[in-house]
Amino acid sequence: MPKRAGFSLFELVIVIFVIGILMAVAMPRYLSHVAQTNDQMTLLKLMQVRDAIDRYQTEHDRQLPQITTEAGFKAAIEPYLRDGFPTIDIGPAKDLSTIEIVSNSGSTPSVDSAPAMISVSTELSAAPSTDAELATPDTGSVQAAWSYNKDTGEFRANYSAATALDPTTTYDQW
Repeated sequence: MPKRAGFSLFELVIVIFVIGILMAVAMPRYLSHVAQTNDQMTLLKLMQVRDAIDRYQTEHDRQLPQITTEAGFKAAIEPYLRDGFPTIDIGPAKDLSTIEIVSNSGSTPSVDSAPAMISVSTELSAAPSTDAELATPDTGSVQAAWSYNKDTGEFRANYSAATALDPTTTYDQW
């Protein structure tokens, strides 16, 4: 009987088993790098918008955009952005560019594309005192991706989870 070329079933099972082990080791590292890359992109986008706000102020006698709607804020800032208003790369609002406009007075002006929501950044607005104030309206909509304080000019990610780059820092602290 002539000898047949090829691999036995046992050899194929061993190779598949080794590939599975390598994937089990490599996949968590890969996913960690993806999360860190998303964080770095979010930081970059924050810097771009903050820079655009600074350029707006330079051309308007150091005045902040005093706009109470998302569309108005985007219209004021977009001329200073190279590629239009950025989307966020993290959290439940991933791939959205919605903005929540807040003020230090505690009132939250309406947002064009979503109902008014409490900002997750405690430095931007007064902390909610009850669970009812923390709840997002039951409309099926996602919270705003970004938060802009029209009184201080602070622009932040509207997400309070720990970052992948530094687990002791939350996104809304950037």
